[in-house]
Amino acid sequence: MKTPPLRLKNFNIAVPTAFYWDESLNIAGTLAHIHHLMGQACDSFLVCGSTGEQHSLSLSEKMELLDALEVLDQPQIQFGVASIRQKEAVTLAEKVAKSASINGILLAFSPYIRPSQEEAYRYAIDIIETAGKPTILYNNPLRTGFDLSIDNIIALSKHPLVEGIKDAGDEAKMKILTSQIERPFLYLAGGEVDMLPKFNWGYNGLSSVRGNLFPKTVTAILNAVMAKDHSSAEAEYQKLLVLMEPFSQGTLLVEIKKYLNEQGIDIGICRTPLGN
Repeated sequence: MKTPPLRLKNFNIAVPTAFYWDESLNIAGTLAHIHHLMGQACDSFLVCGSTGEQHSLSLSEKMELLDALEVLDQPQIQFGVASIRQKEAVTLAEKVAKSASINGILLAFSPYIRPSQEEAYRYAIDIIETAGKPTILYNNPLRTGFDLSIDNIIALSKHPLVEGIKDAGDEAKMKILTSQIERPFLYLAGGEVDMLPKFNWGYNGLSSVRGNLFPKTVTAILNAVMAKDHSSAEAEYQKLLVLMEPFSQGTLLVEIKKYLNEQGIDIGICRTPLGN
């Protein structure tokens, strides 16, 4: 089967989920933050797929948030699909499949339970084919306890809906992947920490957390990297480090939300234990 051209962009901002002060879901606040970023020329967002908050959301909350995104008809939206239970992830994927506003999914693997590689492959295929949307795999062993194998990444890359992977792995793993995956493929760095060395390994995109605060600076770094202007990329990265210094003392997501609230964006709090 011929592989279609890539449809997903190589840059998105991983949007925090807004919660009210009693920790209930604040959909209006989440949408307000996305609109704020759109006003700063951002056009690609990852919702319910990163910053660690998706696993605090119930299936019904995820579906409610998914419904609310129907009002966003301009930006590219990727929606995170993952669960400790495959049946719940498939139920969410069924709803994603019917959504005209969702351009793709970020497929993460079940935390804590540590499935076998064969079990993880079947989990991925079931969700990918149910959602029917362009897919970015999300490999995050530090948080999930599961590391998607090189063989599985290569096997899944052959599926026509799979367009890339977020946090593929270290330099040695990237060397193998980039030599064996011959089709156009996205390798997204998950956040800005050590992002410049990762681009030297073969990463070619970014799912940004700090872009919630300083989207223009983060975009300037990525644009310089893509233009192979290494000196400008380093200079912009140093600017970002200076800007982020006030946020370095506590939990990053908590500090991001505090700052956004101070700027008049009602993003609320994190669900405890974050923010304790």
